[in-house]
Amino acid sequence: MPVRPTSGFRASFRLKLFCIFTVMTALVIATFCAAYIRVVSHNEREQAAFASRLLGEKLAGSIRIYLYAETVETLQRYAEETAREPDILAVVIANTQGRVLAEVRKPADSADVITQTVEVHTSSFVPSAEEAITGSSIDSSGNLLGTVRIDRSTRQLVQKKNHAITAVCGIAFIFWAIVSCLSYLAMRKVTQSFTELARSVQAIHSGDYIGPLPVRNDDESGQVAQAINDLVQSLKLQESKNRDLNQALSTALTLEVESKAHVMKTNRLLEEEIAERKKAERAVRESQQALTNLMDHMPVGVAWTSADGIINYLNLFFVERFGYGREEINTIDDWFSRAFPDPAYRMEMVEARRAALTAIGRDAEPITIEARVTCRDGAERHVLISNQIAHNMIVDLIVDLTDRELLQEQFIKVQKLESLSVLAGGIAHNFNNVLTGVMGYISFARKCMDESHKSYTLLENAEKASKRAAGIARQLLNFAQGGTPDRKPVSIVRLVQESVDLVVMGTCVRSLIDMPEWLNAVKADESLLGQAFNSIIINAVQAMPNGGLLTIRGANTSLPPGNVLNLPPGEYVEISFDDEGGGIIEEHHKKFFVPYFTTKAEVGTGLGLATAYSIITRHGGTITFRSQSGVGTTFTIHLPAAGVVLPQMLDPEIAYRIND
Repeated sequence: MPVRPTSGFRASFRLKLFCIFTVMTALVIATFCAAYIRVVSHNEREQAAFASRLLGEKLAGSIRIYLYAETVETLQRYAEETAREPDILAVVIANTQGRVLAEVRKPADSADVITQTVEVHTSSFVPSAEEAITGSSIDSSGNLLGTVRIDRSTRQLVQKKNHAITAVCGIAFIFWAIVSCLSYLAMRKVTQSFTELARSVQAIHSGDYIGPLPVRNDDESGQVAQAINDLVQSLKLQESKNRDLNQALSTALTLEVESKAHVMKTNRLLEEEIAERKKAERAVRESQQALTNLMDHMPVGVAWTSADGIINYLNLFFVERFGYGREEINTIDDWFSRAFPDPAYRMEMVEARRAALTAIGRDAEPITIEARVTCRDGAERHVLISNQIAHNMIVDLIVDLTDRELLQEQFIKVQKLESLSVLAGGIAHNFNNVLTGVMGYISFARKCMDESHKSYTLLENAEKASKRAAGIARQLLNFAQGGTPDRKPVSIVRLVQESVDLVVMGTCVRSLIDMPEWLNAVKADESLLGQAFNSIIINAVQAMPNGGLLTIRGANTSLPPGNVLNLPPGEYVEISFDDEGGGIIEEHHKKFFVPYFTTKAEVGTGLGLATAYSIITRHGGTITFRSQSGVGTTFTIHLPAAGVVLPQMLDPEIAYRIND
């Protein structure tokens, strides 16, 4: 389609360039004018504010004494004199309570008002002009007497701003007109040669291959003219080639029509194949998601590892049981460095895993690895690790035996306690019958002799020893009776206080009871629970023969499902007994609650902690301990909360009592 000739000033490149240049010049001039006017207005406003502050400082210095005396007539006179200054609209003098003592106001001639407030202090210091500008003239060391507020009109500022706008706009317009005229003359001379070239190109575009264009000079316009001459020769040659290409194109179109049907058939087959492949991929994804969901609910840890050691998947049991998140363990080396922090043990586990994988590759009998895994919280768990290889992926299956071993140990301990309780009950019953007769004869013998008799003291000691033996018999009976305690809401604080008063009183052990007033009550047999507390406190006192501090703390706690204490989820009361004794060596830890086991054979029977364990267990709770040789022992009891808070009567003197 031929291009319509465009001639004239309106359609020329010269006009477009001229318009762009003049508009840009106008924008630059307008920007500078606006900035200049803004700066001038800001400076004028700052000067007016400065003058108002100087006037306020002057007035503050003049009325300091009168403001202190609150002489209203004199303050009003000073306010009127200040209001006579040009452009002052209002002068307000107020005391420190905000009460206006003097006020002069004029009608406002504009909505914009400059307000300056100056504080009046007791100091007689007179600020300099520089200090008044910066505001540092206020003597904050003196007492504040009141404030002076001055409102100034901006009418003169607006007039000055309007005059500045008029002058700047006039100068800017004259400058813009001169620049526009000079630019038009320069552009006219520059674009003259391009106009001639445009006319020649339009003729060539319409199909009129005219003779060579004249090359007048060697500048850019001459180079363009030479390029157009070369283009004309190239177009003539290309036209001849196009005729030959049209003939070849007709032949190619015929062949394309014949092959199009074959291509369409092939496309249909490809679309069907793609649809089948997408369907298969969707089925694979659904199968993988189902497998992942299944493994997340498995009661064993599952890890998928590639051949190069990259971990691709960890199931939910693995993350929750060992505490390591999927973002923390990227490779099997990361897992081994955290699970087996000891370098020697880690190398042993690496070699064991390598041997297990080698056995799988040889179709030999699978090897199960027994290991101790260190969790994120520092706890160790006893596990069994087995390996499988599927689809070029290594599957590690980790079975946790820790909870099972704990349950087995507790089951064995309960069986021991039950068997021992039967034996202890029979012994205690028979021993108590014999002891009753012994104590009766000793009592009759004491009554038959005078206190001055040399055997009286021996009989008294024999009676005390018999009473101690009776106490041991009662412990045996309590241990053997078992059954369900008679439970009712009991205040833990009161029971602890009674046990401390009973056991610690008269010893060199100090006691510290730290329990909140909102501590929940527990449903328990008061006498049995008190006996359990007595046994634990007696054990602590015996562990500190040279004195020390026994700290007893209480707190409300909530246990989630699957807690390490193997207790039902719910609200519990936690009581801890912390002593500063010598502690127990690690090899004796498993015998803590075994009947008749004691490390203090000269003062203990080995039944106190076993009885406490039996009582706490029958109340649906648990008792644990933490002991280190040379540091001390801490017993921690968890009992189900009763859901109510009983009056504790725990004042500071009792809660932090020290017994000497």
